[in-house]
Amino acid sequence: MYRVWNHVPTYLGLLLVGTAVALTWAQLDAGSYDRVTAYPLLFNGLVGQDATVWLQTSGAAFGVIELGDVTRVLTPRSLVNDALMALFFFIAGKEVWEASVLDHGALRGGGAHLPLVMTLGGMAVPALVFLGLSWLLLGPIGAAAVAPGWVVPISTDLALSFVVARAIFGAGHPALRLLLLIALMDDAVAMAVLAAVSNPPEMAPGWLLLSVAAAGTAWLTCNWLPRRLDRGNDLQPAANALRRRLGLWPYALAGLVSWFAFARAGVAPALGLLPIIPALPHADRAFGIYASAEKYLHDPLNEAAHRLMRPAQAALLAFGLVNMGVVLSDATALSGLVLAGFVLGKPLGLGLACLLALGVLRMRLPGGIDRRTLAVLCVVAGCGITLPVALSDAVFAGPTLRDAAVLGALGSLVTAPLAWVLARALGLAPQR
Repeated sequence: MYRVWNHVPTYLGLLLVGTAVALTWAQLDAGSYDRVTAYPLLFNGLVGQDATVWLQTSGAAFGVIELGDVTRVLTPRSLVNDALMALFFFIAGKEVWEASVLDHGALRGGGAHLPLVMTLGGMAVPALVFLGLSWLLLGPIGAAAVAPGWVVPISTDLALSFVVARAIFGAGHPALRLLLLIALMDDAVAMAVLAAVSNPPEMAPGWLLLSVAAAGTAWLTCNWLPRRLDRGNDLQPAANALRRRLGLWPYALAGLVSWFAFARAGVAPALGLLPIIPALPHADRAFGIYASAEKYLHDPLNEAAHRLMRPAQAALLAFGLVNMGVVLSDATALSGLVLAGFVLGKPLGLGLACLLALGVLRMRLPGGIDRRTLAVLCVVAGCGITLPVALSDAVFAGPTLRDAAVLGALGSLVTAPLAWVLARALGLAPQR
């Protein structure tokens, strides 16, 4: 097992710090927490919470009774979720891109087949558990009201699950690589789902052409053209001259344009930097998912990731602070459904999919992983905070359902001690 960035545990630590502060604040004074996170920074027509929803849920607290032709209200929560989190998703998207297209990429070749099958099962079954239990417990009308929440438990939190698995299995265990592959594929699909479910009434997908144009222009002028001019010259004078004079500024400008296009289109602005990733020149080969060896690489893509590392960490701290302040007594049946998706659906889906892959598709478990290890890994993968909370925010406009779904996602933290107890019961100890 290669060494993983020490930034991954840092991401988790900052997210949990923000979460702990927000939860404590909300239990002590939920009103002040709501006023701070919903404070109207800017009334506009571009980015922020839907103005009608904000007026209904928060307008009275600020003495606002009408907004005229305003369609969006920028609040601290929407600023973090729509703008700052774009930095985090850029880094996550970079890992997906490198694993998919570079030589030795983790998502290329036969080694990705088993994780892919497990990922599909680990996303489908939680959704089915959520929908099935909602129908049984709430009836047709109640199930219809919470139905959009099926997307919340489909994702695995990469940083959280990795840290828990490393504590259980040890830093060098091959189960970590399998878990990282599953979590990375989960994240890729969940980001696509986040884009798909972000469909406000004023959605204008034509604006996405501007994002494509920005990415295409950056690739053509700063990637393809220098390589064309340097063809046959290993010293790459044109590419090096461009980097010395302009650095990463062309890609930063293209990223701003792309983010603006996503915001105007009504598609999750937090994903607005993803189209720029293929435009940046990259390394010749991949070293692994969040591999620490990447800190020695100085191609523009890795250089951009290095520079965004600390801002992305700050974004995760802020994300926990402005999103996780939910009152524990506000838990509803929706919270239980989301939790069931994580605690029951995720392990069941991963396990059944793996059995299908081994028995029917004749795949093999990676060396060093037996069925006991697999059982624990499936439970660990039930941890989900970051993308599940973002999905909750996207599919539930009102605070009641949204907060209930977030409580369910936070409840998935219980899978960490469950996995630890299961590992000890099965006789598994950390590998030294």
